[in-house]
Amino acid sequence: MDQRFQRLELAVGAHQAEKWTPWARGKLQEHRLLARTNTIVMRSNTQGLVRQLNDNVYTIDLEAKICSCIVFQENGIPCSHAITTIFARPNRNLTSYMPESLSILTWKKTYTSNISDLTKLPLSECHPPLTRVPRGRPKKERFRKDKIRGPRGEAAAQAIAEPARDADDEVWSPYHCSTCGQRGHFSTTCKRPHD
Repeated sequence: MDQRFQRLELAVGAHQAEKWTPWARGKLQEHRLLARTNTIVMRSNTQGLVRQLNDNVYTIDLEAKICSCIVFQENGIPCSHAITTIFARPNRNLTSYMPESLSILTWKKTYTSNISDLTKLPLSECHPPLTRVPRGRPKKERFRKDKIRGPRGEAAAQAIAEPARDADDEVWSPYHCSTCGQRGHFSTTCKRPHD
């Protein structure tokens, strides 16, 4: 109940000029920053092929709200490819492609309803799923460093916009050479002779 009340306070205290929740605004800002480097070839008024800097090509259909990267279908927020397609059209309206479920009005309605108004469902038997245990030793689940959840929303957008820099004003790299001590390469690819 406390958590529900705190979320209701957040929703009611949200700035009246904003139409979308803070999370949705952060995601949209993150996608807009990524869209700056994309190029597009339009097929029709609502379809196009979007090319990224790394030469990956994605197909986008604004009418069906589908992108081949699947980020657009994930939560309804236009991905960077969809934003590139929207801005290539004469009518540049991002808000018409945002899902109504992420608006502040929906956010408020979610927490203003009373819990006591919920109807009780009849009980039914619930059985465990029919599965079989595979042979052999189970595989160990490994979590790669790049799969661990990073910053979300507006913090992620800022991280994309401004890469971290070290003291020499070069782009920071997690790799460094054990021979010369410089960042960006390993000792196996170092130009200096090894001792």
